[in-house]
Amino acid sequence: MNPMLRLLSGTALVLLPLSAAWGFDPMQASADGSVPFIAYFAIFMIFGAPLVALVLVVYFLLRSRRERLRLQKETIQQFLEAGQPVPQQVLDQQTPKGPSDSQQSSAIHFIGWGVGLALALGLVGGIKWASIGMLFLAVGIAKLVALKLGERRLPAQD
Repeated sequence: MNPMLRLLSGTALVLLPLSAAWGFDPMQASADGSVPFIAYFAIFMIFGAPLVALVLVVYFLLRSRRERLRLQKETIQQFLEAGQPVPQQVLDQQTPKGPSDSQQSSAIHFIGWGVGLALALGLVGGIKWASIGMLFLAVGIAKLVALKLGERRLPAQD
C-alpha cells in the first residue's frame, strides 16, 4: 500500500470514530451547507504541514549552529584558563565567511534557480511561464555583476 494512503487511512481511522462521537460525519456537508471537516483538514495538511516542516528545519539548524558556537567558546576558554595560546585553527573556525563568499554564493543560487525554473516552467507552460525563471536568472546575474564591479573598485588587501 502506498505510504501516503496508509497515512491518510490511519488518520481517517482516528478521525471518523471521534467525529461520530461528536455527532457529525466529516465527509458530508451539514444541513446548513457548511463545508465538511475533511476539507479543513486537507487544507491544513496541504499548506500547514510544509510550513511546520520548514519551521522545524530552521529551528534545528539554528540550534546546531548555536551549540557549535558554544562549544567553540568553551574550547577557547579552556585554552585561556590553562594559559596556553589559542591555536589559529580554533580562531579560524569562529570567523564568518567574508561578504564576497556569501554574495557570490547567493548569486550562483539565484542563477541556478533561474535556469532550473525557466527550463521546467518553459517545458510545462511555454515562454510565459519560463519568464518567471528568467526573473531569478536576471537577479542572479545582476548580483554577480555587482559583486565583480565592487571587487574591481576595492584595492587589493594583502
